[in-house]
Amino acid sequence: MFKSLLLQVGRLAFVLAYAVLLGACVRQSPALFPTVMSPLHTSTSQPAKATPTSARLLSPIPTTHATPLPTTAPTPRLEPTLKPTINASMLPDQLRSAIRLHAEGSLNNHPLRRVTGWDYGMRSTIYCDGSYRWLDNAHLLLYPVTGEEKGMGIDEYTLPIVINLNNGNTWLPVADGSTFSLPLWSDKLQQLISIQGRQILLLDPDGAVVQRYTGPAGAFAPNSDSNSLLSPSGQRLLTGYVWRDLTTGRTVDFSGQHKLTMGDPTWSSDETRLFVCCFGFADTKALPKNNFAI
Repeated sequence: MFKSLLLQVGRLAFVLAYAVLLGACVRQSPALFPTVMSPLHTSTSQPAKATPTSARLLSPIPTTHATPLPTTAPTPRLEPTLKPTINASMLPDQLRSAIRLHAEGSLNNHPLRRVTGWDYGMRSTIYCDGSYRWLDNAHLLLYPVTGEEKGMGIDEYTLPIVINLNNGNTWLPVADGSTFSLPLWSDKLQQLISIQGRQILLLDPDGAVVQRYTGPAGAFAPNSDSNSLLSPSGQRLLTGYVWRDLTTGRTVDFSGQHKLTMGDPTWSSDETRLFVCCFGFADTKALPKNNFAI
């Protein structure tokens, strides 16, 4: 009886020991038996640190300070100083004594020469005749500046002078110093046409008078010499309302028809008819009363 009780106690002790050992193994291996938390489970651990707000994460926006540009006073526009207009009576002698020809060696067996001496220089190239014009291989027609006047722009006055490139001699096609009479050059005649008052002079490149014409009374209005026009062939001349054949001397006078000059007409192929805007027409072969019609 005692042995039987002792045997049962031993079995009970063995079962309890085995249960204790099994429980210990279960606690050491939690991954084998994960604990499922109820959705209503409230953690008793320490509260998590609050995540910084977006305002704390952004860097502060730098303040921009506008730097004002320095105020500069407008630069005044410099007007050119006008060249004083030289007295017309003094111009011819001043130009003759000032303009000189200097040798500058040679190039390809051709002599080089330099024209100098006039402090005001030559007229601008914006003008139709430019600063100079070649008459032939030995003669150059120069347009030196003799004064300036301010109008719509800067108008340059000039008194043309011819220089012989072989010997340096100079002469003036308009000897009275007038700045309104620019000579015309005829390639066909190889002559300069200089108009002074009522005188029409045909000059060779060295200044010798080849032919002289005198216009009829009333044919030359004041400053009408500045409106003198040479025909395309260089053999006919229109001055005011006077048409002239420079090879024969024949003239046709239209001055009794109108008080104004004809302007810049178009010439017919034989240069006996003139057309001008608007509706102007002149025929040198027609009767005088029909010479000009509008």
